[in-house]
Amino acid sequence: LQQCSPRNRSDLQMRMNIPECQIIPGDELPRHSASLRNNFTCMALNIASLKENFLSLQINITDHFAPTVLGLCETKLTNELQDLYNLSGYNLYTNNNMSNKGGVCLFINDRLTVVPRPELSFIRPGIETLFVDVYCDNEVKTIGMVYRRASEISVENFSLEMNEIFGGIDVAHNKVYIMGDFNVNLLQYHRLNSVADYCNNFISHGMYPLITKPTRTAAGSATLIDNIFTNDVNCVTRSAVIISDVSDHYPIFIQKPISHEYRNPTVITYRKYNDRNIQNFKEALRAYDFNEILSTVNSNDAFTQFHSVLIELFEEHFPLITKELSHKQAKNPWMTPGLLVSQKEKDRLFRRYKRHPITCRDEFN
Repeated sequence: LQQCSPRNRSDLQMRMNIPECQIIPGDELPRHSASLRNNFTCMALNIASLKENFLSLQINITDHFAPTVLGLCETKLTNELQDLYNLSGYNLYTNNNMSNKGGVCLFINDRLTVVPRPELSFIRPGIETLFVDVYCDNEVKTIGMVYRRASEISVENFSLEMNEIFGGIDVAHNKVYIMGDFNVNLLQYHRLNSVADYCNNFISHGMYPLITKPTRTAAGSATLIDNIFTNDVNCVTRSAVIISDVSDHYPIFIQKPISHEYRNPTVITYRKYNDRNIQNFKEALRAYDFNEILSTVNSNDAFTQFHSVLIELFEEHFPLITKELSHKQAKNPWMTPGLLVSQKEKDRLFRRYKRHPITCRDEFN
């Protein structure tokens, strides 16, 4: 991946103060969860069927690193099935392609106010879009998810479609984030005029691409076809590509600081049944004088008194404790420590495979 990307930031990136795009291995993603606090995070991924890869998305990405906005394309959802694929803490917005191909969606933090933009959301031959306005940090953010099917629309006609969208966006006053799988390889910017014209068309509207590393790799090839364009360049402090096998594309994300925390904390209530508390509870029962209860003639009254004493001592030695979980702790309950170790090892091997691909002719001893 590093060999496919410029070693130094471009003159344009440095002039615009655009952060250098990072590469984050999937097994290191939990270390970056702290950055979610006080940051607005947009993530995009070609999921290649949400039905097939929903569990993998949870285990590998959102259980460790839940962005503010998660955009997916090629969801292959239907209106009847979309309610089966919900992420805790998010509201789901969709634009489904009923032909069982394509489709785009946005998972957005459920504490944010969202206004759909139906006039910018459509499904046409070769292009699918979904746009919303998100109210966060005392400003309006226009967020769009776009998917281009390269076989159905040329790069030139795709740019014309995007110009129509730009005409309906208040780029001068709103912060705008357009992300997705555009199927235009920006690594060919200096080789193909069509790619340069496409990218320059975005830039002419004040929209700059923040992902500069390959987002899809295969044996002997790497392409930069997924991206996040924004006019909020000076405020974005981070952009990255996550090396993960959720699908055949890599997740990408950007972050910008915000002035307040908007996330729903995960709060649990529990009791500590450790050896010390159990022993103290037993000793308290032994020390209690039950003679008054034993001398009570009415059995119902005696039981009521005994029950009150038992509950009082129980609450004293096993009090309810309320705890706010970090996102790292709030994972699926069936993800045991052993499974987490196996997941980390799988991510390590996947990263190793991407560095040194094998073929079917290779033999294992």
